[in-house]
Amino acid sequence: MRRNQLLRQAILLQLEAAAPTSLPADTLLQGVHAAGFEIKQKALLKELAYLCDKGLIESHVPDIDPSDKRHRVTAAGQDYLDEQGLTS
Repeated sequence: MRRNQLLRQAILLQLEAAAPTSLPADTLLQGVHAAGFEIKQKALLKELAYLCDKGLIESHVPDIDPSDKRHRVTAAGQDYLDEQGLTS
């Protein structure tokens, strides 16, 4: 399995664990580091954009603090995790 695919799965699993709550990129970056991926925030943002484009996650900017962009898993992302046998 490709490294990018494993990284994307790690992101999706974090978001699935937090559901229905959304998470900021900083929290996701800490999680992927804990999962063994040594990436920079720029690389994480690229992967988040990819997952958004695929419809597996969605991002939103809260009205209260526009600098606090947050991300959550979509139904399609949950289905992907289920199909891969990654959820219980």
